[in-house]
Amino acid sequence: MRKLTGFLPLIVASAALVFVATTQAAAKNAEVAEVGPRREAAEPAGPATAFKVYEWGVATQHWQGGEDTRFDGDVPAAYYEASEVPVDSTPEPEPQPKPDPKPDPGPIRPRKPVLYFDCARNVTFDLSVIFSSGKMTWMYPKPTKRSAEGTAVWSGIRLHSDSVEELRTGPAPKLLDVPADHWANYSREASNSSIEIGGERERFLFYEGEAAPTLELDIALNDKGDFVLRNFSAYPIYDFGATLRVAGKASFVVVPEIPSASGETPGEVTIGGKHVVQDVNIGKDLLAKQCEAAGLTAAQAKVFNRCWYNEFFGPMDDRTDHCYWYRRDPRALDASVALKLKLPAGFAAEFKRVGYVYVHGVDYDKLADFDKLVTDAVGGNTDSGDKLKKAGIAAMGAVRRALLDKDLPLKKRLELAKLLKSLTAK
Repeated sequence: MRKLTGFLPLIVASAALVFVATTQAAAKNAEVAEVGPRREAAEPAGPATAFKVYEWGVATQHWQGGEDTRFDGDVPAAYYEASEVPVDSTPEPEPQPKPDPKPDPGPIRPRKPVLYFDCARNVTFDLSVIFSSGKMTWMYPKPTKRSAEGTAVWSGIRLHSDSVEELRTGPAPKLLDVPADHWANYSREASNSSIEIGGERERFLFYEGEAAPTLELDIALNDKGDFVLRNFSAYPIYDFGATLRVAGKASFVVVPEIPSASGETPGEVTIGGKHVVQDVNIGKDLLAKQCEAAGLTAAQAKVFNRCWYNEFFGPMDDRTDHCYWYRRDPRALDASVALKLKLPAGFAAEFKRVGYVYVHGVDYDKLADFDKLVTDAVGGNTDSGDKLKKAGIAAMGAVRRALLDKDLPLKKRLELAKLLKSLTAK
């Protein structure tokens, strides 16, 4: 299974994000407006208050399949496993969030998909996180319910903006006690607000899950021995990074963009000297620069860099465990995990989602071996077919490469398509 840790998992939609405000009967329509890309929102009495949602995450994946356990064990023990939030598909009444009054003028003040919320006013809102396929594995704060294996619902989240001087009748719930050097602690530094739900308080919302492996990007060698990147997805791929052999020398390369596929023809980039990074110190803040350029705040980008620098740029002495990574288009993130947000009238939602895919366990020496397994499997070798079914995106890439042969007989093409379907249906 592919672990969305980021943004996922990370880990982190074929349809666009849906932002919906709740409505009751016609008498309530003046109180609650709908926020969304397809329907006209009711005009608020004054300028709408921006409600900003920022997300960063990484989807980790093992190139040759199998369980991806490399990053297990870094979720705080107090976070909620899926078994602690049973699935309840019973419909519940739609809550009616109400905006807080505007404050008086004066001194107002997730490897994980991590969601930050930023607003100049305090507000109560609802959020649903919906995996298009797969399941939830970890969450915090505790959701109100899970309506399906891959859907978690937080109803009545109370946002407390740092820019608002707040009057309380009692003490605020305490944050979880986690070590200072843990990502769950220093990720709080990038937030401008706190959220409360069910008696729990945190500076961000966290979720993690798993989904079946899919192949967006294939990396292979051409006849000249150059690495070729092929994008089989419907959206561009950004900020590819890896250490590859270029002109006979191991070099760190960065490819800013790989175009999307056009029908069955993948977007393609051949690695060359122009992609080699000469500055040996670029890795120190490269991720931060990329994330900030993609829409995160400087503080959030800095936290992401701190969380992932060692994994992305750590030494890879073993050639059989190379890695590469890339950043997904926000529309691809929406296709994988949709965020459904309900706001009261007078608020306008803005989303910035940054999600990387990190692939490890890569052995470029095995590319030819996987190509041969595909040839043998199509030729009727069941043992080769069984091996491919256990080989993750390495096997999918080999099938995709075979399908690029324009002179392929129709019968072989159909057999390859059937084989590819069997690999992606896991």
